[in-house]
Amino acid sequence: MEKKNNSGVLKLNQNRKTDTHPHFKGGATVDGIEYWVSAWKRTSKDGDLEFSLSFQAKQESGGSGNVPGFENVVDILNNL
Repeated sequence: MEKKNNSGVLKLNQNRKTDTHPHFKGGATVDGIEYWVSAWKRTSKDGDLEFSLSFQAKQESGGSGNVPGFENVVDILNNL
């Protein structure tokens, strides 16, 4: 499958064993840089379904998982 810039895919995490493991895992390419993406399902205080996302550059071997140039997940999603 061709990887398109500024897009990504999530799949159900079949290896989820605990509540701390993400419900979905996948990848995304933003501005030509590849990222691992993890997502957790949760319910907001208003009862709405929402997703908490984590991005980590694939070339990183460790660190915080923060995406350079983006201050929060909303910025990332607005730039996909």
